[in-house]
Formats: sequence, structure tokens, C-alpha cells
Amino acid sequence: MSISKDRMVEIVIAHKDRIREATDQLSEIIYKAKSKMPKNAWKLDEQSSLAIRKIIHEIVEEIAIIGGFCDGWTRKYIARVTPAVAGITTSDITLLDVQILELF
Repeated sequence: MSISKDRMVEIVIAHKDRIREATDQLSEIIYKAKSKMPKNAWKLDEQSSLAIRKIIHEIVEEIAIIGGFCDGWTRKYIARVTPAVAGITTSDITLLDVQILELF
């Protein structure tokens, strides 16, 4: 059974909105975590690191869902990029990780 193009657009927009909300949350957490860090620190505190990991996983999941509605090239791109981004979050988040994630 296939779904109509209008329904696909609705689904993609709903997931895009979730990504936007999660990205806004991520930006706030990163800003607060960076502002609390001592000058010479390079690793975020455990609570901020965990919150960032959870949001990144949420964003990656939403992107993967949207990818199912995309063309072949985009699906392959998503399949390559999302595991790399998710892989950054397998351990404590550092300032370098934050900078990479902000680009994503």
C-alpha cells in the first residue's frame, strides 16, 4: 500500500518540526554547558553530555525516518552521515565534539 504525496509531505514536515525543536533544545544545552565550563576544561559535565547525546539520537532518528521518503542519493547520504554523527555521542562530549555537532 502506498501513501499519497500529500500525506508524505505532512509526515516529513512533522518530522522536520521535531528536528527543529530538538535542535533548539540542543543549542540551549550547549550554550549553558559551555558557559558553565572552567576556562581550561575540554569536556562537558556529565549531565550536559547525557542531554546532548539524547537529543542527537532523537535528531538522527528523525532524519532517518525522513530519509525513507527521499531519493536514492539522499538516502545513501543519510545512511553514511547519521552513524558518524551518532558515533560522536558514544562517550563523554568534548568541546571538539560540540563544534562538530553544531556544524551538523
